[in-house]
Amino acid sequence: MNQDERRFDFHGLGLALKQAREEKGWTQAYVAELVGKTDRTIMNIENKGQRPSFNLFFKLVTLFDISVYQFSIQKSAWREQLQKAH
Repeated sequence: MNQDERRFDFHGLGLALKQAREEKGWTQAYVAELVGKTDRTIMNIENKGQRPSFNLFFKLVTLFDISVYQFSIQKSAWREQLQKAH
């Protein structure tokens, strides 16, 4: 297995976080303040699938009570949208 095959795709996490944040009516800036990061960091995780540090990952999934199952479903939805666009 080469290194690229071991990389985890964080787009599903980003979508799950965005959905959970919006359900609470919170802004990216508010979430950023809660976890000690910038709103740009939260935006990049949600929209670009940026990989968070382990500590930030833990804070976010704990804050929103997100399971691995939940963001794997979001990842599948993201891939379907991407395939339809192309």
